[in-house]
Amino acid sequence: MSKKWYKVTFYAEMTDEDVKAMKGCFFAAMSDAMEISNCEGLKIEEDTVECNDTSGMLYLEYDAYELDLRTGDLKIDKQIFDDFEADYIITICFVDEDNVVNDYVMRREDDEYIYCEFFGAHEDEE
Repeated sequence: MSKKWYKVTFYAEMTDEDVKAMKGCFFAAMSDAMEISNCEGLKIEEDTVECNDTSGMLYLEYDAYELDLRTGDLKIDKQIFDDFEADYIITICFVDEDNVVNDYVMRREDDEYIYCEFFGAHEDEE
């Protein structure tokens, strides 16, 4: 089986010590735990997303979801996010849409997607 290059991105809330640890062990973990030896280009930089409430916020890029423009309902790829809880409200920051932040209610899931109903624009709690 031939291997292909993949770009893997994610957001993580980390301390400065976590960043140092990540830089120190990332390539070793890829090689030892996953047997991926040809790995390069680790970049860790502070997030510039200006979403004020980051506790429990889900950050999505355009290839992780499908949005119904008519209803505002959302379909999230379970390869990106797979933590379904029926009728649970989640806050989503759309990184590729100028960091728009909305709340959604998780309604159902299947093998590939989590289906969410638009709940409203997210209001910061102060």
